[in-house]
Amino acid sequence: MSNQPNASATWFKKADGDLFAATTIQRNIEPRDPHWDIVLFHAHQAIEKYLKGCLAAQLIAIPKTHDLPGLLSICLPFFPELLALQTRCDLVNRMYIGSRYPGIRDMD
Repeated sequence: MSNQPNASATWFKKADGDLFAATTIQRNIEPRDPHWDIVLFHAHQAIEKYLKGCLAAQLIAIPKTHDLPGLLSICLPFFPELLALQTRCDLVNRMYIGSRYPGIRDMD
């Protein structure tokens, strides 16, 4: 993972792609087979990459983690306004883990 100067634009571009995928799938949901797990996967990935982009913008080492609350806590000293997203990051993180593999917690 890149910690080089100006790497934030790369992180944000990747996040934009995941957000596009999540919203495109969500807008085209088939009611009989909604694939919410895929929407959630891309939404989680987008949030993760936006947070890592914030870290890159501050030249902070980017941890190899998918934990949204953990990433958010690292970002907060630099971007305190992100505190408003704490509850949502917690929720998406919990749902993401439960949606990734069969038997943990199916979304259907």
